[in-house]
Amino acid sequence: MLAGIIRGSFVHSIGFRIGAMIVLVEITVSAVTGALYIGSFNAEVDRTITQRVLLPGSLMDAGLLNLDVVTDEKSMRELVGEELINAFVIGINGNIFFSLDKEYIGCPFDSVSLIDKETLTQHPTSPVVRHDLPRGSVVALTPLFGMDGRTIRFFVHIEASTAKAAALKREVLLLFLTGALIVVLSTSLIILVAFQLIIFGPLRRVLRAVRQMETGDLAARIARHDARDELGDLARAFNLMAARLRQNLEKLRRERDLVTRIMETSPVGITVADREGLITFANASAEQVLGLTRDETGGRAVNSPEWRITDFDGRPFPDENLPFYQVMRTGQPVHELRHAIEWPDGRRAFLSINGAPLFNESREVESVVFSIEDITERLRVEEEIRRLNRDLEQRVADRTAQLEAINKDLEAFSYSVSHDLRTPLRHIDGYIALLVSRFRENLPGKALHYLDSIADSARLMGQLIDDLLRFSRTGRAEMRWEHVDMNSMLDKELTQIRENNPEHQIEWDIGELPAVQGDYALLRQVWVNLLGNAVKYTGRAETAKIQVRAMEGNSDYTFVVTDNGVGFDMEYAGKLFGVFQRLHSEEEFEGSGIGLAIVQRIINRHGGRVWAESEPDRGARFYFSLPKCKEENDV
Repeated sequence: MLAGIIRGSFVHSIGFRIGAMIVLVEITVSAVTGALYIGSFNAEVDRTITQRVLLPGSLMDAGLLNLDVVTDEKSMRELVGEELINAFVIGINGNIFFSLDKEYIGCPFDSVSLIDKETLTQHPTSPVVRHDLPRGSVVALTPLFGMDGRTIRFFVHIEASTAKAAALKREVLLLFLTGALIVVLSTSLIILVAFQLIIFGPLRRVLRAVRQMETGDLAARIARHDARDELGDLARAFNLMAARLRQNLEKLRRERDLVTRIMETSPVGITVADREGLITFANASAEQVLGLTRDETGGRAVNSPEWRITDFDGRPFPDENLPFYQVMRTGQPVHELRHAIEWPDGRRAFLSINGAPLFNESREVESVVFSIEDITERLRVEEEIRRLNRDLEQRVADRTAQLEAINKDLEAFSYSVSHDLRTPLRHIDGYIALLVSRFRENLPGKALHYLDSIADSARLMGQLIDDLLRFSRTGRAEMRWEHVDMNSMLDKELTQIRENNPEHQIEWDIGELPAVQGDYALLRQVWVNLLGNAVKYTGRAETAKIQVRAMEGNSDYTFVVTDNGVGFDMEYAGKLFGVFQRLHSEEEFEGSGIGLAIVQRIINRHGGRVWAESEPDRGARFYFSLPKCKEENDV
C-alpha cells in the first residue's frame, strides 16, 4: 500500500511530469530526426544500387562498353557489384544475344523466367528500373539505339539483389535506435539530475517550510535563499511573507486580547448569539444584567422561557421584534431598542439594546453581537429629574411672575415719584428766580451765591428725574418694530451735534452702516447717548476724533463707536452700565450717570448686547450688537 501511495505521489509530482515531458520531447525530436536521416539514408542506398544496375546499359548506349561484356561475370560484378543476379542483352526480335548464363544465349526472352517480360514487351524508350519485392531484387531495362539514334536495336536487362541493401538499412536503423535510446536516457538523466539540484531541491525546501507553517510553526523559514533566480526570489518572498504573517498574526492576537479585555471589563453588557439564537458569549456585565452565571449563560436562547420579555408597560414582547430577530431578518444594525425582562423570582429590569450583524465569507449573517444596558436606575432618575424640572419650572414661573409684578410696581413707583418730584422742583426753581429778580439789590452777595447753588442743584435734580423717567420708559414702552436706516439716523444726529457744539473741533469718520429691524425712537436714543458721550469725553482733546463702524457676523451686526477721549480703566468697566454709576466726577464731566444704563436696556430689549474697551487717556470703544432680521439669516 505504501508503495502504491509513493507511486501515486510520484506520478502526480512535478518532477515526474517534467521528466515525462522532457523524455517525450526528446523522443519526438529523435523520431523526427531519425525519420529524416533514415529516409535520406535509404533513399541514398536505393539511388546507389539503381545507378549501378543502370551503369552497364548506359555505358553500352554510349558506345563505351561492348555488348558481350555481359558474359564476363567478373567485369559485370565490378560494374554492378556483388549483388548482381543476371544480365542479358536482348535483341529487338526477342532473342537473347548475350547472357551471363551462357545457356540462355539464342533463346527467346519469353522462355526465360528471369526476364521482366511485362516491362520488355512495352519497348520502353528510356531506362526503366523496377523493384521486385517478392524476389528481393531490382531490375534495370535500358534500350540501346542504332546509329540514327531513333531505332531501338537491343535491350540491356540487369537484375541485382537488394538483400544486402535491406540488411544495411536494418543495421543503420538499429544503430540509430540504439544511439537515440542512449542519448534520450542519458540526457534525460542529466536534465533530471540538474532539475533535482536546481529546482526540485529548493522547491522541497519551500514545501517543507509551507508544511511547517501548516502545523502552526510560524517561525518556519527557507534556510538557503541566496540564489539570484526565480527560486531565490520565491524563497525570499516566502520568508518575507512568513515574517509579515507572523507580525500580522501577533498584531491580531494582541488586538483580540485587547478586545477580549475590553469586553470583559466593559461596564456595558456584551453578548454574542449564533444563527440559532443561542448565546455563545457573555461578558461579566452581561451576566450581571441577565442575572446568570457563565455556565448558565452559554447555550441559552435569547427568547428563553426562563425569563419573560415584555414592553415597559408589561405587555408581552413579540419575538419578531426582539433585536436578535430584527438583525437576522434585515442584516442591519439596530439601536436603542428597549424592553423589559422579568425573572421567575419577580425581579424586573428595563434594558436598552444595540445589535449588529457579524458576517461570514459569503456575506451571510453568522452571528449577532449585542450591547445590553440596564437602564432601570437611569429611567428612575430621569423620571425624578422630570418631576423636579416640572416643580422647578413652576417655581421659576411663579417667581418670574412675582418679579415681573415687582418690576412693574417699581417702574410705576419710579415714574410716580419722578413725576411727583417735578412740581416741588418747579416751585423751588420759580421762587428762587422770583427772589433773585425782586430782591437782588437788597441781598448780600453770599446770599445770591447760595440762591444760585440752590437753583443749580434744582436743575440737576430735574435732569436726574428726567433721566430716571427716560430709563423707566425704556423698560415699559411697547416696542414698535420697523426697518431702520442707520446711515440716515446717524446723519440727523451728527447735524444736531454740530449745531449744539459749534466750537468743538471734531473729525468724524463714519463707515457704511447696515439697516436693521428695531424701534426707531429707542435706537435713536442709543446713538444720542453714545455719540454724546464721545463728544463729551473728547472735550479736552485739541482735535476730537470719533469713528463709527459696523461689522457683519453670521447672525448679527456689531456697531462700534471709537473716540480719542480720556478713556477709563478696564478694572471698573463693570460699573459702566449701572444706574447712576460714574467713572469721572461731575466737576470733570457733567452728566447723571444713567445714559449707558439706558443704552444697555434698549440693546437688551432688541436681543443684542453692549460692551466697552478702553485705556486711560487713550480713548474708548463702545460696542453694541443687533440681530439680523430673519430674511437676512435665511439668505
